[in-house]
Amino acid sequence: MQLPRIYTLGSSPLFLLISHEIARLSDPSKNIPNLILLLSDPLKLKRFLNNDSKIVVKGGSVSSDPIFQYMAACTPPTLVTNDKIILENLVVMERNPKKLLADFKKYKGSLNDKSNVLLINPPMGILEILENKIWDDSKKPKFFLGLTDKDEQLLTVNKSIYNSNLILNTAMLSQYSKEFSVQLNPLLWGDKIRLMITQIPILTTDLQSRLSFNQTIKNNNLKEQNDLIHIMSQLNKFNTSIIEFTDFQCLRLEKCIMNSCIESLAVLFDCKYVHDLLMIKNYKTLLKVIIAEQLEIITKSYPYLLDSTDFYTIFNVDRLYELIIMRLQDFKSKSRAYKDMQRLNLQIIDDLNGYFVRLGYKNKINCKWNKMLSWLLRGKLDIKKQTLKSNFHM
Repeated sequence: MQLPRIYTLGSSPLFLLISHEIARLSDPSKNIPNLILLLSDPLKLKRFLNNDSKIVVKGGSVSSDPIFQYMAACTPPTLVTNDKIILENLVVMERNPKKLLADFKKYKGSLNDKSNVLLINPPMGILEILENKIWDDSKKPKFFLGLTDKDEQLLTVNKSIYNSNLILNTAMLSQYSKEFSVQLNPLLWGDKIRLMITQIPILTTDLQSRLSFNQTIKNNNLKEQNDLIHIMSQLNKFNTSIIEFTDFQCLRLEKCIMNSCIESLAVLFDCKYVHDLLMIKNYKTLLKVIIAEQLEIITKSYPYLLDSTDFYTIFNVDRLYELIIMRLQDFKSKSRAYKDMQRLNLQIIDDLNGYFVRLGYKNKINCKWNKMLSWLLRGKLDIKKQTLKSNFHM
């Protein structure tokens, strides 16, 4: 298959997998696919080159795939005249809001109104990030959002030298190859990962008035009309579908509510397994108070979602509570945020509860419960840091 030039960027677990899947679509007679990895810094680029410019993905049907050599860079590509090359197709897989904004500013001059930018599993608040005047309206790229149906940590087991907790077998791997190798979770060897894609409607000066009945993007022909979306629909490991923007937003917000309630309380009450939250005496009241406040914030921040026929069905306190309880009844389910807290990292809480607090402040909506949760968790992290510091100096 003749691939248009595609660039991939990010640090999430999907970065290596999707880069590899795109490369598989290229002409098998060519050892180097028409794909360029944009790495974070010169040191990472050097490690990648020392690894013979290769990505290794193992597990299931992809274990016997040919190993390509990839082109890579850590700065915006330029011509011999030092003019920046326009990135016509860019796939971004970055969960950290600060890193994502820094990446946008870094590649601002390499993107224009002819560029297609697909952000897969971006952080909550991505619409607010894109509202920043990074590009003039006449030069703003076409933005698409992608969402996988499974948590990224369940999709892959990253054998990075910086994350050795889930290593399966690294005895035969060099230090560099570990960083650029990924092992598919055995639970997914026979399954495809669902990837839902939508196009962000043309941005207006006011996020709240962005959508109207006549402005909603119709995505039916995106696969045929857009080269990048056509390529993404061909990925072997993914089952790609195109959905409307309002439906996409509802799915993301539903997922955010569930994760924010579970992860924040798991960290607060030191629950490694989320099932332990059911031992809290007043867990029902606590969950419903948090959910109700988040629904008020969503309704007032994104009034255009009210046009969705399923809005009141999806965003119902009792329904969301029951979905959360179903998650808590899984005895094997572990809290990601609890694990992060042991590493003195609360980024996931900032991305979830912090998102609702920021929306509340921005739109002058009461967010006292989510703000209190954020304060308590931040205080717990401060105590943990100071305790470790004191023990270190003893």
